[in-house]
Amino acid sequence: MCEGYIFEEKKAMEDLMLTLRKLEGMSRWMWYFIEESAKWTYHFMAGLITAVLGYFMPIKHVVHMVIFFFFVDMMVGYWAARKLRHERFNVDIVWTKTFPRMALSLLIIILCYILDTTCNQNSYPTYIIISYAISGMLIFSIVINAYKITNWRVFKTVTDAVEHKIEEETGVKFQKD
Repeated sequence: MCEGYIFEEKKAMEDLMLTLRKLEGMSRWMWYFIEESAKWTYHFMAGLITAVLGYFMPIKHVVHMVIFFFFVDMMVGYWAARKLRHERFNVDIVWTKTFPRMALSLLIIILCYILDTTCNQNSYPTYIIISYAISGMLIFSIVINAYKITNWRVFKTVTDAVEHKIEEETGVKFQKD
């Protein structure tokens, strides 16, 4: 009776060891699958990001220029507010006005670039025209604030000439402060 019990215990132990080996193999396979899935996901995302960056590489100089003009406009605007109205730097103004305008401007430039490349527009790219318009308005804002800061007549002459040209060409009247 005792021998049968030992035999059954030995058989149960062998079955348990076999089950544990199977579980170990399955867990190794699962960890291998998870590791490989993570690796392939990483490679896919890296490739996707690289492809997107490569696609938009031709407009990086335009994007950098517009970001620089927004930064200069923000700094000169702060300087004017500090000197004329004695205001302290307000981060809320930057987050509620400057960054949304910059983000939308960059989005419009990117969308125009996509339109130009999709429609094979080669004569004069739309994204360049849009970036000229946005940059021109930023420079105009910088010059207006520069005149307010320094009262140098050259800045006033430039703003008056630009306002006159815009009024002459478009019929849009500027509202005087």
